Amino acid sequence: IGTNHGLACAIVCKKLSPSLKCHLFLYNQPLTWHVQRSLLLYDYFGSKLHYGKTDVSTFIKTWFFQINHPKYYFILPGGSPLFGRGTPLGIIGFINAILELHEQIKNGVMPEPDVIFIAGSTTGTAAGLIAGCKLLGLKSIVYPVAVYKDFLANSSNVARNANKALKYLRKKDNSFPKIEVTEKDFEFIKGYLGSGYGVKTIKSQNAVDTVYKLEGQEKGFHLETTYTGKAMAAMFDFLKKEENKSKIVLFWNTYNSNDLDLYVKETDFNYQKLPTKFHKFFNNDNFQCWQITECPTEIREECKAYLNQEYRFWKITNCSLDKTKSKKAFETLSKLINLEEA
Repeated sequence: IGTNHGLACAIVCKKLSPSLKCHLFLYNQPLTWHVQRSLLLYDYFGSKLHYGKTDVSTFIKTWFFQINHPKYYFILPGGSPLFGRGTPLGIIGFINAILELHEQIKNGVMPEPDVIFIAGSTTGTAAGLIAGCKLLGLKSIVYPVAVYKDFLANSSNVARNANKALKYLRKKDNSFPKIEVTEKDFEFIKGYLGSGYGVKTIKSQNAVDTVYKLEGQEKGFHLETTYTGKAMAAMFDFLKKEENKSKIVLFWNTYNSNDLDLYVKETDFNYQKLPTKFHKFFNNDNFQCWQITECPTEIREECKAYLNQEYRFWKITNCSLDKTKSKKAFETLSKLINLEEA
């Protein structure tokens, strides 16, 4: 229900001229402000929302919808092939990204990485990077970090997706090199997911906070806890090992941190405009300090914590409200934000 990929599709469909109809099929994940924000923005950008509760039931619902609407183009979760089905075009986009990286290396913009860390769920992005590195003969080893369940986020799926893209390119051009990606060409990392997709973990939140402190405030480098925070946590653990401290490590940030808060404000936080099935995700839980304290508009819009997605308002701002109110927000959010050991 908080999919960034779905939000990107909604925005692009709305911005095209003429615009396209966008239907998003959504299922449960742990509730956060990021999820609530995404739901508001789907509606703002004109998407039709469908709720399927679980990933399996949502897939079935989508399948029946496609049967009844054969002219609709169906994009799989993450834009990647699943179980061999689906287009490899998104993967090819990241093969092209490695071509850009190769040019930067040749031009002295950056050294060739020994290791590239990236979050992996449906694994298409990682597959493209791995295929690109092998195609160009780069020494860089890609480390996809699992942020979804094993049945999707696994090494065999990475190799399958990479080879599907390479096969597609060979079909289009007979001169394309005949290479094959195997599971020996990359290092698939597990152990950072937590108990499920979207679950906030201690290591992931610490990674988000650390990056915000070191790079986010001045350079705009932001992560989130579902994908990139877990990949960064894995990279931090990798760099703690003595044998890795001299290696050149590149973090491939897949989080689009463009500021969408202006659009969020324009929704007036009116979740009643959403289909009734989605109201339950707003009725009981507030994840912003200004919602809990009933903060006046003139204060909150000047506050660094307003619409803060990191849920760490007490670390980045000095609240101008009286201490009783700020303490209430602190205590409430501390109970709402459950971080797992992972």
